[in-house]
Amino acid sequence: MKQNFMLVALFALIVFNVSGNNEVQPSEDIEPSKEEVRQVLQNRLIERLPKGVGLVIFPGHPSPVQTIKWSSDNVHLATYSEFSGRGDVAKNFVRIWNSKTGALIYGIGSRVEIKDFAWAPDGKRIAITHHTNEVWVADLSEVYELEQKMEKLSSDDLSFITLFYGEKPLTELTQEQQKKLNKFPAVIKKSLTETLYDNWLGEQPNPLRS
Repeated sequence: MKQNFMLVALFALIVFNVSGNNEVQPSEDIEPSKEEVRQVLQNRLIERLPKGVGLVIFPGHPSPVQTIKWSSDNVHLATYSEFSGRGDVAKNFVRIWNSKTGALIYGIGSRVEIKDFAWAPDGKRIAITHHTNEVWVADLSEVYELEQKMEKLSSDDLSFITLFYGEKPLTELTQEQQKKLNKFPAVIKKSLTETLYDNWLGEQPNPLRS
């Protein structure tokens, strides 16, 4: 009996020593790397950012957009689509938008297949190639000037301008309306005068100048 007790005690001592040797010893403190610190800070920052996303929705093309290209100033973008219309309807469109507001500021329609288009380095011109051997270069300086002038107009001025693009757009001006038009900057007056002429001819008001 005493011998059995001694064997059990010896076995317990061996097990204790073996299990003690398998314990994980505490290691020295390890400094986190710069990348680990950067990642932690970035994650904390992202957690504190607003959940919403600043999103601008553009009115769209008459058909699915196939190509998008940003201007060098990151303010404007150009989009391209094909439209399978009938008769003399322009079948290819390049449209230029203000990426901050979603406003359509310029557009080019062609009955000839447009192959490609590219921004000039200064962001003020855009070149368009066709299925033929022609290359069009549109200078957008006046368009951008018009855009800047429009942004500075009062709400009363904008209300007056919407008359040119209403369901029943203006085709002729009263004396009071003509006086008001004369007070606009030259680039706006020119655009509205062209629109007035389009309306008089019975053509659909051109939203690209609105």
